[in-house]
Amino acid sequence: TTTADIAVRKGSGTAATKAKERTPIEHSPEVKQATERVRAHEDDVMSGKTSEDVFGKYHLDLAKGADGIGTSTSAQPESTKATESFLNAKKTDLKKHLKG
Repeated sequence: TTTADIAVRKGSGTAATKAKERTPIEHSPEVKQATERVRAHEDDVMSGKTSEDVFGKYHLDLAKGADGIGTSTSAQPESTKATESFLNAKKTDLKKHLKG
């Protein structure tokens, strides 16, 4: 078929053009606090503070090649020092055993 039924209502149109007066929404203290926390987090992300907090202690040392990626700028971690100390002690024990 090529016909269609169309309904038209005749009226003044004032009901549709009247805007209802809106009352402001009052949020609970919890919602206000959550909104402030989200805004603070977004500000930290956009300013780079979050990246600095997460990745700031690392740097890229291109002179070291792949070993320079993510190199810590702080002192050697205690676990690495303990591992080296343990291995050095084992080397010394082995050398003593081979000599004597």
